[in-house]
Amino acid sequence: MIKLVNLDLDGTLLTDTSEVTDYTKGVLKKAVDKEVNIVLATGRPKGFTLSIANENNISKYIIFGNGSAVYDVKNDKNIYESFLKLEKLKEIIELCEQNSIFYYVHTDQLVITKNIKYNLLYYYKTNQNKPYEKRTKIRIVSDILEYIKRENIKDVSKVTICESSEKIFLNILEKIKKIENVDLTFTDSISTKKIIEKQREYNIDYKYLEISNTGSNKWDAIKALAKKLGISEKEIMSIGDNQNDYEMIKKSGIGVAMKNSMDNVLGIADYITDDNNNNGVAKAIEKFVLDIKWGE
Repeated sequence: MIKLVNLDLDGTLLTDTSEVTDYTKGVLKKAVDKEVNIVLATGRPKGFTLSIANENNISKYIIFGNGSAVYDVKNDKNIYESFLKLEKLKEIIELCEQNSIFYYVHTDQLVITKNIKYNLLYYYKTNQNKPYEKRTKIRIVSDILEYIKRENIKDVSKVTICESSEKIFLNILEKIKKIENVDLTFTDSISTKKIIEKQREYNIDYKYLEISNTGSNKWDAIKALAKKLGISEKEIMSIGDNQNDYEMIKKSGIGVAMKNSMDNVLGIADYITDDNNNNGVAKAIEKFVLDIKWGE
């Protein structure tokens, strides 16, 4: 029996317009009523993740920053942490600065950047149509490392690097691989964000690389939470679509990939559900948690 369900946000629980459908909300409530633990497991910061959890009444625990922390909502504290240390962060930032690489830093509350480009431009534009609690908090500064030191920020979950040129990106990747004791998350495919402004629509295409502390991933965070709750790996179901969901989908008792997932994620899933715009999360929960078999 499934006792713990982990849900990625973007491309999974959330539609392309960053909403949770009413149908999916109803299914989540039924699962919670059965005392199943529904946990959001995302690369997003704590504040944004918590707003989605509260809105859908699934707010016992959240996993944010790609598994950099598990947050206990009731007791207002992290019960698991794997943040980047300042010394390692300094090494990453110096390499980026020396090679004119576009990068930004994630903390549990905001994104720190020197300018707005690539997917940050998408978040910046979409922020304008969202209530404050659902916005991606972006802080633009002239010197990222100096700002982090001055503000005594300790909860850096990851550094994201973006580049539109594949040749330049591969060169960057080789440089970053020389940094020890960090985990790298990247894909071979191009990521695309669609921006709609008034009557104008355009795509932002780029490749990205995420750098986090060694062992900082969604699956390790899930295992830590499951141990606390006394839940075995066979009793865990995880649903996602992207590279940062690969481990949790592969290693959970039931790993579910969205129809819109990357090819390598589709290849290791136990089950492929519908896409994020057609209640894919709800359909998987109905099948494996609520035992509702539509058309079977």
